[in-house]
Amino acid sequence: MINAKRLQPRSPLQKAAMALYWPALIAVLPITTLVLTPFLVPGAIVAGILALVIGGNPIPYTMQFLADAGPRARAFLGSLGPRWLDNSPPHPTYVHDGEFPTIENVPSSFRWQFAVVRGPAYLRKMITSFFYATYLALFRHKIRPMEDEEMGKMYASLHPLSVVLRSTYVKFLKKIDKVPDWAVEAGVTPAAPTDKIAYYLADCTYVGQVKPYKGMHIAPTVTLWRSMDRTDRPLDSPRDLYTPRRERDFPELVPVAIKVFPKKREAYVARPGDAAWDGGKTYALHGMNHLGTLRDHPKIHFPFDTINVYTLRLPRNHIIRQLLTPHQQLTLTLNDIVLNSYIASVVVNPFMTQSPFDASPEELRKYLQGTKDEFVFSTKPFPEDAFTNSPYVLQLQRYYAATRTFVGQVLATSAATGSARVDDKAASEWADAIAAILPGFPNGDAWVEGGDAYRADVLALIMWNLSFSHTLDHYSFYAIPWDVNPWRLRVPVPPTRDDDFDYERAHDRVDAWKLAQCEMTFFYTGSSTSMAKVDYRFNDPKLKQLNRDFIKSMHKIDAIKDSAKILPLADIGQSIDF
Repeated sequence: MINAKRLQPRSPLQKAAMALYWPALIAVLPITTLVLTPFLVPGAIVAGILALVIGGNPIPYTMQFLADAGPRARAFLGSLGPRWLDNSPPHPTYVHDGEFPTIENVPSSFRWQFAVVRGPAYLRKMITSFFYATYLALFRHKIRPMEDEEMGKMYASLHPLSVVLRSTYVKFLKKIDKVPDWAVEAGVTPAAPTDKIAYYLADCTYVGQVKPYKGMHIAPTVTLWRSMDRTDRPLDSPRDLYTPRRERDFPELVPVAIKVFPKKREAYVARPGDAAWDGGKTYALHGMNHLGTLRDHPKIHFPFDTINVYTLRLPRNHIIRQLLTPHQQLTLTLNDIVLNSYIASVVVNPFMTQSPFDASPEELRKYLQGTKDEFVFSTKPFPEDAFTNSPYVLQLQRYYAATRTFVGQVLATSAATGSARVDDKAASEWADAIAAILPGFPNGDAWVEGGDAYRADVLALIMWNLSFSHTLDHYSFYAIPWDVNPWRLRVPVPPTRDDDFDYERAHDRVDAWKLAQCEMTFFYTGSSTSMAKVDYRFNDPKLKQLNRDFIKSMHKIDAIKDSAKILPLADIGQSIDF
C-alpha cells in the first residue's frame, strides 16, 4: 500500500512541484496525444507510461493472470520465486487512528486493473473539467442565496432544484416529536396534533470540530424543517412503491428556523424575514455539504472494504462471493487512493487543482473519525426516524426492494436445488471475521441461526449500498447547484440575526475553479459498469434465469415515469469504482 506519510512533500520545492503536477499533466497530455496518436508504437509507449504512473508494475498482474490459467502455470511461476506471484491476500489494518481500517497490501494486479479501466476516464474528465472550470472562474464565480422553495419545498412539478428532497441531503432530516424550545422561543408555532404536519431537524454542529484555513469559515447550525402532507392519506401511511407519484403525493418541506453558532458569539435563531436568514441557509447547506461528503458518504465506502477483503477469501464459486463480486470490483484500489495517495487524492493533497476543501488534510480526517464513531451496520436501508417521503429516497427504496427480492430468490433456489449453501463453515468464518471489525455485523452464529430471510437482508443491503446508494449519492452532490452550495466561504456567518451576509466577497475565482473541477472529475457519475448489465456469473441455469429476471425488474422501475427517477438505470454503477 502507498505510504501516505512517506509521499507527502517536505521541502518548499517539493510542494511547488506537486502543486504543478496536475496542471502540467493536463496541459501536456492533449498535445502528446495529438502528436503521437498517428504512430501506434509511440502512442502505446506513452499509454504504458501513464498506466505505470497510475497503476504500478504490470508484471505481477500478468503473472497472476497466467497463474489463474491452471495448476501447471501456477507451479511454473511458483518455481520462479514468490516475487512473481502477487497473490498475498489483502487484510484490514488500522493505519490512521480513529478511522476504519485501511486495507493493507492491495495487490498490484488490482492497481494495474484500476489504471487500465478507470485511468483514461479520470484523465479525460480532468482535461475537460479544467477548461470548463476556468470559464466559471472567470465569468461565474460568485454565489447567491437560495430561496426557501428552492431549498426544499416541492413546487412546479417537482422542480429539479428542490435541493433537499431530491438529494442525499434528505438523510440529514431526523424526525422529532416536539418542536425544540429554542424554536418556540424564536416564534415558531407548533402545529396542532390533528394537522398532517411533521417536524425534522438537520443537525450540522459537528463541523464546529474542524478548523478551516485562515480566511475561510465554518459555522455549526441546526435547521428545523416542517413537512406538510398534501394528500388525503394519513401522514405515515404506507404507499405502493411502484405507483407513479404526482407532484402533490410528495410533501411540502420548508426550513422554518435555523439555530446558528457564530464563532466567539452567542448562538441565535434566524427566522424567515430576518436579515441573517439567507446567510443562515447558506451555512446550513455548507454544513450538509461537508458532513454529507466527508462523514456520511464515507460510510458507504470504507467500512465495506472489510467485507470486500474477506469475501475475496471465500471459494470462487461460493454463493456469497458470486453475489458480491460485481459490487466490489476496483473498490479496494479506489479507496486506498482516496485515503493514502498524495498524487491522486484530493483529500490527501490540497495542492491538486481539483481539491476544493477549506481545511487541511489533518483537519479533514476528523470527519472520517466521525464516520467510524457513528457507523453501525444495519439491514435497514433507512433509519426509522428518517424522512423517507421524497423522490430521492423513493428511487432508492424501489431498487432496494428489487435487490432484496432477487437475493431472497437466489438463496431459496440454491438451497432447494442443493447447488450452494450460504450457511456453511466458510460463510460462518466470513461473518466472524467481518463482525470483529464492523459494529453491528452478524457474527458466525448469528449468520447461521438468522435464517435465509435474515441472510438475504444482509447481502441485499451490501449490494444495494455499493451500487444504487453510492451512485445516487455522487450524482446528487453533482446536481446541487454549486453557486448556492459552495465548499469554501470567505465571509463569516452573520454574527446576529440582524446582520446581512455579504455574497459578493464570499467566494472567489480560485474557489470556483477548484470546486468545478472536483465536481466534474470526482462527483459526477462515471462508473465503468452499469446495473442494467449486471452479471453474477452463476453456473446453475435457474440462478442465471433469476439474474435475467432481476435485470428486467430494474428496467421496469427505470420505466416508471415520475419525478422519483433521479438517475437512469444505465448510469447506476455496479460497484464503487469512482
